[in-house]
Amino acid sequence: MKVKRLINLALAVVFVSSSFSAGIIPNTTKNSGAVLVAVADEETTDGNDSLVVGDFVPDEEYSALVAQKEEFAENYYALKSSGNYAEAKALLNSANAMFSTNPTETQTFATPSTFTASYTMKRLATLGQRPQQTNFWCGYAAMESLLDYDYQDVTQTQIANWTYSPSLACPWYLSNGNSTSQFPVAVVLTEKIGFTYLPYPYGGVGATTLVSSNIKDKITATIDQNHGVLALGTSRKNKSNGTEDASHFYGYPINTDISHWVAIDGYASSGNTIWIVDPAKSPAVTWSDNISAYQSVSIEKLTAFAQTHGIIW
Repeated sequence: MKVKRLINLALAVVFVSSSFSAGIIPNTTKNSGAVLVAVADEETTDGNDSLVVGDFVPDEEYSALVAQKEEFAENYYALKSSGNYAEAKALLNSANAMFSTNPTETQTFATPSTFTASYTMKRLATLGQRPQQTNFWCGYAAMESLLDYDYQDVTQTQIANWTYSPSLACPWYLSNGNSTSQFPVAVVLTEKIGFTYLPYPYGGVGATTLVSSNIKDKITATIDQNHGVLALGTSRKNKSNGTEDASHFYGYPINTDISHWVAIDGYASSGNTIWIVDPAKSPAVTWSDNISAYQSVSIEKLTAFAQTHGIIW
């Protein structure tokens, strides 16, 4: 990738820094004609996607920003994978400056001595697990992991009020029909952390078939920029013949689907292995005895899991 193309990102980020605020999501959107169902029973679903509120309304500027950031991630990963470490590092630092919505933010990147062929794994060591405080607050707890790491200590109640509502599960998408801030988790993280978070995929839920390579480059680029990632997906129950579904997380129930938010704090094997930070390890979740707060999954399993919704990166 030619680094000069990223100059266009500076203009796009102006849009983000001026438009992305939690205040853009008015309280009235909580009851804007959609039937809202709180996800209960430890995040199980009954076929109604209560994490999507309203119809997707495309936005040209936002779509352009998404495309530019995706191009950065794709080219960064290609440069790094091919051994062009100096160019990869330069691109990473250039993109960081453009994606930062806080001019005073200081980032620390891999030094030249560590940015080598062996730099195929990275974890954000102090990005910690935060147990969800109710059986449907997984999204707010996963956000707390990122905000406590990158912003300041906050409570899940604060996050729920910023993002949507303490009485409802954290949504992937919501719209009142005239707002461009339709991905509230990305909005709040961008505002509070000062780093441009975006959804993948951008569009209506189910309209895009997720591809492992497209998730891998986005996760590795974001982790290398020293920021965490979130994923919202579904761990599916066993198939009718008793075999495990490709999306099933270890220790999760095998007889019901679990729609769930998790945080991501790192990767290994050049992104083929992803480290999950799971808020479901909590007294509030009755089935959590057999799961770990931290676990690794293959990129293929994460992709299958996230297929129902996606990642915030």
